[in-house]
Amino acid sequence: MASENGLLEFDGKKWNRFRDYKGYTRSLFLANDSTIYTGADMDFGIWRKNKFQKFDYQSLYPYNRKIGGVNEEFWGTYAYQNQIVFVSHQNLYQYSNKKITKIPAPVRFFESFQVKGRIFLADEKKGLYEYVNNQLVLLFSYPNDKNLEISGIYIEQNGTIIIVTRSSGIYTFQNGKLQTVTLEISPEIIKNKVFSFTYFDEKYWAFGTILNGLYITDHQGKIIQHLNKDKGMPNNTILSLHYQKNGKIWMGLDYGLSCSDIKNNVTYFYNTNTNFGTGYTAALEGDSFYLGTNQGLYNASWNAMDNNIDINPFRIINGAEGQVWTLQKVGNTILCGHDRGLFEIENGQLKKIYNEPGVMSILSYSDDILLTGNYNGISIFKKEGNSWKFVKKMKVILGAINQIVKENNRTLWVNIPNYGFIRFVMDAQFNPISKTIINPKIFKGYFPYLFKDHLGIHILTNKSEYLYNNTTHQFDLIKKQVYLKNINNRFTGFYLPIALNSEYGFYSIHNGFALEKTIKQKKNYPFYSELLFRKSQAFNNQETKDLYRGSEVPYRFNNVKFSFVHPHEAAMQYQYYLKGFSEDWSNFSEQNEIEFLGLREGNYILFVKAKKGEQISSVKSFSFTINAPWYRTYWSYLFYFLLFYATYVILKKTH
Repeated sequence: MASENGLLEFDGKKWNRFRDYKGYTRSLFLANDSTIYTGADMDFGIWRKNKFQKFDYQSLYPYNRKIGGVNEEFWGTYAYQNQIVFVSHQNLYQYSNKKITKIPAPVRFFESFQVKGRIFLADEKKGLYEYVNNQLVLLFSYPNDKNLEISGIYIEQNGTIIIVTRSSGIYTFQNGKLQTVTLEISPEIIKNKVFSFTYFDEKYWAFGTILNGLYITDHQGKIIQHLNKDKGMPNNTILSLHYQKNGKIWMGLDYGLSCSDIKNNVTYFYNTNTNFGTGYTAALEGDSFYLGTNQGLYNASWNAMDNNIDINPFRIINGAEGQVWTLQKVGNTILCGHDRGLFEIENGQLKKIYNEPGVMSILSYSDDILLTGNYNGISIFKKEGNSWKFVKKMKVILGAINQIVKENNRTLWVNIPNYGFIRFVMDAQFNPISKTIINPKIFKGYFPYLFKDHLGIHILTNKSEYLYNNTTHQFDLIKKQVYLKNINNRFTGFYLPIALNSEYGFYSIHNGFALEKTIKQKKNYPFYSELLFRKSQAFNNQETKDLYRGSEVPYRFNNVKFSFVHPHEAAMQYQYYLKGFSEDWSNFSEQNEIEFLGLREGNYILFVKAKKGEQISSVKSFSFTINAPWYRTYWSYLFYFLLFYATYVILKKTH
C-alpha cells in the first residue's frame, strides 16, 4: 500500500513499513513478490527484496530538485509492454532498458488509469489521451471544453470505453463518439461524487464516492450492494479501491483503510443508527423477519434487508421492549421467550401466554406439550385448542436453564451455565425420577454447548467436541479441534447458527447480528496465495541475527524463532516439523510463530504446512545450520587427539 508513511505491507496478520525517501508514497506497481515500483513526492524507483526478505530501495528519478518550480507527485505507476511508466500531474516518464524518457502533459494530467493493459491519461483541459508507442494519442476532447473530471475507465468486450466521471455520470465512447448514458446507479454517483472506481470478475463495477461510501453494480448499472458508514464503515469518503482475487475489496478512506469480503457468504448487520441492540435470536416467517435483541423484539421485511438500500427496515413491536432470549417456531406459530414471560407472535403483535419472567429456552416436547427453560427451572405447558395453557413447574430441576434438549421420549438434557449439565428421566407426570449431573470442567475449552444430531447428544466447546456414549454413560472425545465458522465479533458462547430456513443461519454478534447463506460444504477450499516465511531469526540473551535460507550461525546463536503465514486467508491452522530436532509433526494450531531453544550444532530444515477446512497446502521449507562451538569442532577434536597422543608418548618414554 502506498501511504504517507511509506510503503506498507500487510500479510493478513501483521504490518511492515519500508521508507527510504522523503515525502509520501503515492502509487505502486507490483511486478512480483520481490520487485515493486513506486511513485512518490519528487521521486520514483524500485524496491527489491533481499535474501533476508526485506526490501531495499533504488531511486530512478533523474532530478534532485524542483523542475521549473514544480514539486512533482507521482500518482500513477504502471507496467506497459516492456516499460514501467510513472505519471505525475506534469509529466509521464517511461523507464526501459535502464533509460528514462519524459513526455510532458498537454496542459496538466488530472488523472491516469490502466485498463486491460492500456494506459489512459485525462488532461485537465484537452481531453482524454491514450499512451501508445511512446506518445500521447488524443481519443476525444471534452464536450463544451469542460473538464469531465474522469474518475474511472472500463473497456467492454466489444471495445466500447465506459467513462466514469466525478459528478457528471457515465459516458460511453465508441466509434469516435462520446455519449452520456443513464443507468440505475447514475443519480447516486452524480449526487455523491465518484472519486475512485474499479471492476472485478468481468461482471461488476465498484464506485467509491466522496459522500456515501461504496456502490457495487453489474455492468448494466443495477445496484447490487451499497456499503457506507451506517453499515459499519468508519467514514463515507473512498479515495482508492483495490480488488483482491480472493474476494476482498480494499478501500483507502479519508482516514484509514477498510476491507470488505464481498464473496463471503456471511452478511453483518451492525447496530448503528437503527438502535436495535445486540441480536440474540431470530425467526423467519414468510417475508417477516423477527429479531430478538437485548432491547426488545423487532420486525423487518426480509426483502427490505438487502444491502443495496439505505432505509432502516427494523421496527420494534409494540410492547416488546426488554430482553428477548429465544424465538422458536412451534407448529404454525412463533413463540417468544422474553424477560417478561412467554409470548406468541400473532399478526405481527405479541400475545402473552404466561408471565413467569425469564424464558431462556423453548422445547416442543410433543404436539401438545411444551417445555420452557426459565431463570429458575422448567415450566410445562399443554395445548388446549389453539392456545397454550400453563400446567406446572417441574420439581427438583432448578437454576437458569438456557438449553433443553430431548434425547428420547422420556429423557431430557438441560444446560445450566456456571453449574453444568443435567440428564434426567421423567415419569408420565413429567416428574424427574432419576438424574445425572455432569461437571463442565471435564470438557476441554470454554462455553460448552449442547445439541443433538443423528449420532446422539453432543457437547461442543470452543476447543473440542464430545459425544455421549449410552453404554458407558460417559462423553467420548470425537474431535480434539473443532472448525468453527469464522464469524467476526461472534457473541461469546454461541457456536451453532440458528436455522432460519434451508438457506440462512443466524449468528449473534456483539452490537448486531450476522446472517450466513448456507452453501454446500466443499471438501477443498481454494488457496489464493502460498505460505510465506515472514521472519526468521537466531538469538541469544544479548543479540538477534536475521536468517536466510542456508544461513550458518555461530553456536552462541543456538535459539531460533520463525513466523509464517498464509496471506489473507481466514481460519488457517499450521503444522510444522524441524528435521534434526523434532520426532514428528506438531498438531495443527492457529499459532504461526514458533521458537526452538538450545539447539545442538548441526543442519536443520523447518517444514511448515497450512490447513484451510480439510484442504492442506503444499509444504514450505527453511534450512539453516548451527555451527559447533570451538571446543566441539573437527579441529578441536584433532587437537585433543594430538594432545592425548603426545601425552601418551611422553608418559611412555618416561617409564
